[in-house]
Amino acid sequence: MKESIKKAARTVLRPALRWLSQRFEAMQHSINDISASQQLLQSRFDQLTTLNQTLLAQRDIETEVMGRALSTQRVRLDALKVQQQQLLKEIELLRALVQNAEHNTVDADQASVDESTSSQ
Repeated sequence: MKESIKKAARTVLRPALRWLSQRFEAMQHSINDISASQQLLQSRFDQLTTLNQTLLAQRDIETEVMGRALSTQRVRLDALKVQQQQLLKEIELLRALVQNAEHNTVDADQASVDESTSSQ
């Protein structure tokens, strides 16, 4: 009797066990697919991280080069401003000399006119 109950239970449970086994295999395939996708995504993420680090390093180099160029231009600009100030001072000095010379010429002309009128 025990034997027939076991046999009947196996007969009844066999389709359910087969279905559960198939579901387990399907889930195992899904897990394997997800794991493979995760590995692929991790690999792609690593590649993108490496590319990003490379681009950041390149950008840092470009920024440094541009900074140096700007610094050089700033030094040149400052030197030109100093030269400009020196030239402006020279121009003022020359204007003063020209005005002084014109004033002296006018004084000399006036003295000459005064001298010629007094000698007459």
